[in-house]
Amino acid sequence: MGQVARVLIMRNVDRLYDYIVPEALSMVAGSYVQVPIGPTTVEGLVMHLRASEIQPVAPEGTVENPSRKFREITGLLDKKTLAPDIVTLILWLSETYICSPYIAYQTVVGTRKYRETPDEATSAIAEGHVLTEAQESVLASIRAKQGYHTWLLHGVTASGKTEIYLQLAADIMAAGKQVLFLVPEIGLTPQLRTRVEERFGKRGVVMHSGQTPKQRDLAWSKALSGQASIVVGPRSAVFAPVPALGAIILDEEHDGSYKQDSNPRYWTHDVANFRCRYSHAPLILGSATPRLETRYHAQIGQATCVSMPYRANRNPMPPIVCVDSKEDPNTRVGGIFSQPLDAAIRLRLAKGEKTIILLNRRGYAPYVGCQSCQTIYACSQCGLSMTYHRDRVFRCHRCYVTAPATLHCPTCKKPRLGYMGLGIQKVEAELIKHFPDSRIMRADRDSATTAKQLEKILGDFDREGDILIGTQLVAKGHHFEGVTLVGVLGIDTALNLQDFRAPERVYQLLVQVAGRAGRGAVPGEVMVQTSMPQHYALDSAVRQDDTGFYQQELAYREELLYPPFCRLLNLVYSGPDMRMVSQTAEKDADYLMPLVAEGLTLFPAISCPVDKLQDRYRWHILIKFSAAQETLLRMQLAGLPAVHRNLRRIIDMDPVSLL
Repeated sequence: MGQVARVLIMRNVDRLYDYIVPEALSMVAGSYVQVPIGPTTVEGLVMHLRASEIQPVAPEGTVENPSRKFREITGLLDKKTLAPDIVTLILWLSETYICSPYIAYQTVVGTRKYRETPDEATSAIAEGHVLTEAQESVLASIRAKQGYHTWLLHGVTASGKTEIYLQLAADIMAAGKQVLFLVPEIGLTPQLRTRVEERFGKRGVVMHSGQTPKQRDLAWSKALSGQASIVVGPRSAVFAPVPALGAIILDEEHDGSYKQDSNPRYWTHDVANFRCRYSHAPLILGSATPRLETRYHAQIGQATCVSMPYRANRNPMPPIVCVDSKEDPNTRVGGIFSQPLDAAIRLRLAKGEKTIILLNRRGYAPYVGCQSCQTIYACSQCGLSMTYHRDRVFRCHRCYVTAPATLHCPTCKKPRLGYMGLGIQKVEAELIKHFPDSRIMRADRDSATTAKQLEKILGDFDREGDILIGTQLVAKGHHFEGVTLVGVLGIDTALNLQDFRAPERVYQLLVQVAGRAGRGAVPGEVMVQTSMPQHYALDSAVRQDDTGFYQQELAYREELLYPPFCRLLNLVYSGPDMRMVSQTAEKDADYLMPLVAEGLTLFPAISCPVDKLQDRYRWHILIKFSAAQETLLRMQLAGLPAVHRNLRRIIDMDPVSLL
C-alpha cells in the first residue's frame, strides 16, 4: 500500500495539494520535497501522510488517465526536517487566522536556514536571589501544578516578577526542557538579555527582527538543536523551534505589541496558549496591569491568578497627582509645564535625583495649519495633519510620507503656516531652555531607531542623566533607582481616541510609567497634566484603585457588549478608488447578512475612523460573535467572493485597534 502526502507548496495559494509518495522515497511530516505543479517544479513541505492504494497516474490527457488527479513527488530535499509541533502550528495558524498555508509557513519559519553550531560546554546556572515571602508563595503555587495550565502573575511594578520568571526557567531547564521568554518590545531585550546571561550563561539566545539574517539563523538553529535552553525575544520569538518546550512566559502581557499588525494578524497569547497546550507546558502571563480579558478569564476559572501587591523592597507605590491644566496659571496661557511640575523638576535637580517626562507624541508639533485660511497641512495619502520635526521636515507617522518644511500654505499661498500642538521634540527644547545646566536625554523612535541605540540612551541616563523625555518606550520594564519624579503630558489625546479600549490603555500607561518612580531608596511621585482629571481612568489611577477600575470598565464592556463578553472580527477594505472600496464592503456586508438571523451582530459597512492611509481609502465591517458562533462565522467568511486585484480585504480576528 502506498502513501499520499498532503503538501504545502512554496507559493501563496489558499490550499494544500495531494501527491503520491514514490516507494523509493522515505519521508515524514515535516520533510521538504520537490513537487510538480502545472508545468514547473517547486519546493514543498509535507504536512501530513496517509495510506492510499492509489497508484501513480499516467500523464494528463492519455487514454489511461484522461483527467489526472494525483502526481508524484519528484524528490526529497536535503533540508532539516521540521518537528511535528511546528508542522501542527503552521496548520493551526493558517486555519485560525484565515491565511494561506504559505503565509502561515512564512510567519512560523520564514527564510531561516539551519546552521550547524559547535557544541559548547553547558553553562552552570547561577544561584537566584533570595525571594520575598510573596515570591516564595507564587513560586510554590506554580511549581505545585504540573503540565498545561495558564497562570496570571499580577504583580505591581518592582514586585519582583522577573526573578520569579528566572527561577521558574531554572527549574524547567534543570528538567531538560526549554523556555520561551517573551517581551513586548525589542528595546526591552538588552536589559533582559543581561540578566539571562548572568543567570544562565551561554544557554540562552536572543531572537528578534533587528538582528542580521545570520544572527537570526544561528539563534534559530541553537533553539532547534536544543543548545539554547532559553529563548528571549519579542512577539516573533513565540515561533522559535524548541523541541522540548517546558514553558512560555509573556512579560507585560497587557501590551498591544503582542498583536501582529500584518497578515496573519495573530495574538501572541493565542499562539503561546496553543503551543503550551500541545506540549503540556505552563503558560505564565505577567503584568502589573493585565488586560481586561486576561483578568476576566482568571475570574471565571480559565486561568489561575497569583498576586504580588507590594514591591519587593516594600517601598510604597508613588502617589499620582492630576494637575488640572484648565486651572493652572502656566498651562492656561500656553505653557508646557504646570507650576507644580516645574517646581518638582527643579527640586529633583537640586537634590541630584532623576526625572522622567512621558509624552507619547513624536516630532516637534503634531499639527501644521494655516493661520490665515485655517487649512490643515495634511498628508497627501491619508488626509491627517503632518507633524513638524526639528530637522525641518514634515512627516506623516502613519504613511511615512515626508516633505520639506515650509511656511507657505498650499491653499492660500500665504506664508502663514503655524506649528500647533505638543510633540516630544518641542518638550525637549523647552526642557533645555528651562533647565540649561541639566543633562537631558530623549528616547523615541526618531532618536533610537535600533535596540542598541535605545540601550545606549537608557544606559547613559541611568549613569549620568538628569531628565529623560520619552514616548511609551520609557514606560515599561526599565529599572532606574535614581528616578523619583515622573511627569505625564498630553494624556488627553489618548483618552479621546475613538476606540473602546482607550480608557484601559490610558490607565495601564499611567500605572506602568508611575512604576518607574521610587524604585530605589527615595520615594517617588507622579504628576499628570490633564484637562480631564475627573475621568474614571485617571481617577482610578490617582486613588490606586485597581480593582475599582477593573470592575467599572468590565461593567461598561458588558453593557455595550464588548470583549470579554463577545469576540470581535474586523473586516478592513482598502484601495485607491473610494467608490470601489465602499461598494465591495457593502456587497460583503449584504453577503454576511444571514449571520444576523443566527444571533451575530453585524455592523453596517462604514469608513474607518482613519479613513485613508498610504493613499488607500479604508472601510470596515465589524462583527460581534460568541465562541459558539465562531464555526458558523468562519463558514460564511469562506464563501466571500475574491476582491478586485486593486483592493485588499484584511480579516482581523480579535482586533487590538478599530482605527
